[in-house]
Amino acid sequence: MVNSDLSTFSPSERAGHGQTKTFESLPAGSKIVVAGAGVFGGWTALLLQRKGFNVTLFDCWGPGNSLSSSGGETRLIRAMYGDNRRYFEMSLHAWDSWREIEKATGTRLMHHTGILWMFDTKGVDMVDQMITVMEERNHPFELLTAGKARLKYPAINMEGLDNLVFEKQAGYLEARKACGVINSLFIKEGGTYRQGQVKPGSVRNGSMTDIYVNDRKLSADGYVFACGPWLKQLFPELFTHFISVTRQEVHYFGVSPSYVAQFEQLPPWINRESGEFFYGIPGNDYRGFKIAYDKRGKEIDPTTMDRRADQKNVETVQRFLAKRFPKLAGAPLVESRICQYANTPDGNFIFDVHPDAGNVLLLGGGSGHGFKHGPVVGEMVAGVLSGNRPLDLVFAIPSDFTRGV
Repeated sequence: MVNSDLSTFSPSERAGHGQTKTFESLPAGSKIVVAGAGVFGGWTALLLQRKGFNVTLFDCWGPGNSLSSSGGETRLIRAMYGDNRRYFEMSLHAWDSWREIEKATGTRLMHHTGILWMFDTKGVDMVDQMITVMEERNHPFELLTAGKARLKYPAINMEGLDNLVFEKQAGYLEARKACGVINSLFIKEGGTYRQGQVKPGSVRNGSMTDIYVNDRKLSADGYVFACGPWLKQLFPELFTHFISVTRQEVHYFGVSPSYVAQFEQLPPWINRESGEFFYGIPGNDYRGFKIAYDKRGKEIDPTTMDRRADQKNVETVQRFLAKRFPKLAGAPLVESRICQYANTPDGNFIFDVHPDAGNVLLLGGGSGHGFKHGPVVGEMVAGVLSGNRPLDLVFAIPSDFTRGV
């Protein structure tokens, strides 16, 4: 089951919203293994270490590696999630944590360039939802007519657009760099990082007694599996019918020297019309004009997937570029990156205890919008393991999808 573009834009409330369940906490000093050094796992390991746990973090290929869903240079940061106030608040809270990391390390990771949201006539309901939430929270924005936007952004062809919103404090994160920074800080603060492939081990009397790292047994008091698209392979009995891992493409186009300055100054943007999403981040790390067609691709194996660009996808993006950014018509393709989304049907994340092993937490389902939320997800895990907060069932694995149903 693959989620829709709209579920990523504004995840629907999962059954269990507002309900919680208790988790048997572990005392400080307990040994915790975190599998996966992407943004969810990296933040989880760091914040568990700060809670006084003895944390070892493993990753098969390294933090922010090219096979991971947390790899690549940039990710959008937005607070807007339609009328979903939960993710709106989570985004703003996450921004504060990213700022703290920037201050602690002296490394810039966030770029508050703003994001330009562009919708056709059918997007009026989405715009109304966004404006309602932003006004409630005093979140700065500017509502633009197509005529006003045309004057402000002459490089964009506004044909067919009727509703434009500039979310002033949004922008983008430097993703690969962020994963490395979090990992380095985790090690600096006493955590242990090791490269290795983690697999679940034996389960007895309601607990996982061990795991395998590169086929060698290792024991701990608690385990967190934050393995992104590999979560489905590690726990097929739980996720075969709940997580879909889809191929996604991002392309970078070369900008003519005559227009470099004009396009470098454009903010990141999200364009939805005729039911389809495109998004882009101009001028990030001098890689070219980044653009992606956000339609869910075919299901794949993240380890063995052929990561060469699909020509049909490239042509779809080129047609859109020629229409919406006419000066980029015919621009050369400079680079393509192929990654994957680990999708849940409703776009919500996964954060739950394993039904047969009470000392195992399962973390994932980023669904293409999870990166910016890494600090909040890590904070939730640290709170549950230390006994300071319950598990929120809005992130639970629905029973209808487990045990091969």
